[in-house]
Amino acid sequence: MGISRQDFCFAVGYNGEQAIVDKRARNRYGKMSVADLLKEGLFKPALCAALYDNDDAAMELVLKTFNENSGSSLRSAEDLKKVFGVFIVPTEIRSVKTV
Repeated sequence: MGISRQDFCFAVGYNGEQAIVDKRARNRYGKMSVADLLKEGLFKPALCAALYDNDDAAMELVLKTFNENSGSSLRSAEDLKKVFGVFIVPTEIRSVKTV
């Protein structure tokens, strides 16, 4: 099955092969672009969307916008991934539980 972009962006955790997803946030913001998520201040979902899309330009936009808004001076997308604890799109997800 894998995980959809919307579910990945709004996953709040994982339990083995199951993703736990914030249903309200997914329904409200799930179809937004990286830029639109950033306008809403949703930095982690924006990072997840850029990562899911494998879009380096979007990743740089997330980094730049995060630094500008947080007063941080992170140097790379890898640093940003560490901040949010998101490194890869999980491939082993078999089901999604919404909460």
